[in-house]
Amino acid sequence: NNTTVQGGTNFCGVELDNPAGMTVGEPFQLVMHNQTNAPHAQLRNLAGSNTVTGNLLLNSGGARWDVACGAGYLKIAGAVSNIASVSTADTWRTLYLTGTGSGEFTGTMQDTSNGLSKLNLTILSGDWTLSGSNKAYTGNTLVSNGVLRIQTTLASPVEVRSGATLALTGTGSTSSNLTLHGGAILRRSLANWASPGNAFTASRIIGTNTATNLTLLLDANGLTGFSSTNKTVPILLSSGNFTNFPSITLQVTNFIGRGSWSLTTNSTNLSVVYNAAAMDGWIASYVWENASSQDSADPDGDGIPNLLEYALAANPLSSGVSELPAASVQTNRLAISFTRNVAATDLTYWVESSDNLLNWNSLARGTGGNAFTNMGSAQTVSETIATNGKTSVTVLDGVTTTNQTKRFLRLKITKP
Repeated sequence: NNTTVQGGTNFCGVELDNPAGMTVGEPFQLVMHNQTNAPHAQLRNLAGSNTVTGNLLLNSGGARWDVACGAGYLKIAGAVSNIASVSTADTWRTLYLTGTGSGEFTGTMQDTSNGLSKLNLTILSGDWTLSGSNKAYTGNTLVSNGVLRIQTTLASPVEVRSGATLALTGTGSTSSNLTLHGGAILRRSLANWASPGNAFTASRIIGTNTATNLTLLLDANGLTGFSSTNKTVPILLSSGNFTNFPSITLQVTNFIGRGSWSLTTNSTNLSVVYNAAAMDGWIASYVWENASSQDSADPDGDGIPNLLEYALAANPLSSGVSELPAASVQTNRLAISFTRNVAATDLTYWVESSDNLLNWNSLARGTGGNAFTNMGSAQTVSETIATNGKTSVTVLDGVTTTNQTKRFLRLKITKP
């Protein structure tokens, strides 16, 4: 037996409202309704993470079926089947997904058993995932708004409208076409540096409204295994040539590396390529968790920003000021001493002098990971042999302190 939710002009529906979550094993039969101007959900999740393990049977009787998740998480684990009784072919029967919550379909999804009536899927709002068993339905999958995550194999053509999001995780494909409107958003998650996943594949990839750029958002939130290596992350792969593909705006978020990202495309694939930076090795040697690795951030709260911690081969996650440059007077001359990170080939170190803190003169410089050199105004520049990836540098001022009321030395770090 199953619970039948009538359609037609009736506002009937089943509501799941259990903040603690529950599993419902009973099958549901949704009868199509005609409320296109004021649609209502025949199956709605109101609270909690709830799972329907019974089959979802979609019967005829109107224009549409509606499932919504207003809050929490709704998982449809049973098979979803179009059981409309038809004797002639039709392609207009559609299951609409709406809400402000999230939902997931893990079971099979299919047209009528005789193949005459196709099942269409339209996402109007919310965050929805197709995962688990392959989806055999052959009607259209339209992302009109909201987010669709495809983590399985579809037989359906997929269309993503402007303002809507297709979220990719390195799995998923369709044996049909993918159509991307200008203004649509592709969001690709990057969770594992060593195994970034595969491209989303489609028979053909088609662009429309190409006057508006497509946005590709690469999200590295929760990335594990980051290392100082170049990397290619596949995004899209087409069996045939891309058609009318729009221009792409690339945005990268939550990424800790310091290298550069770029797009690479040809007639059949789209990827993003990372060129590693020298600072990446230093970043990868620490476990940042929720701490920021940005240059100006100071996660250990010791007043030393990350860029300077990197330059001085210091620990950005352990508070301390012992690595800061130290001043001394040697033979009536001011001296400055500090450590240098020999792996910091992307930085230039400057030791400068001044009488008034306004005008500065260069005494010595270290660049490209090479040893310091005297710029001509230092008395001496000495540097120890590298140990544990760092050296000790001491620069002695060329001006004596005799008859000097004020004299200043500073270390300046610059980065291209």
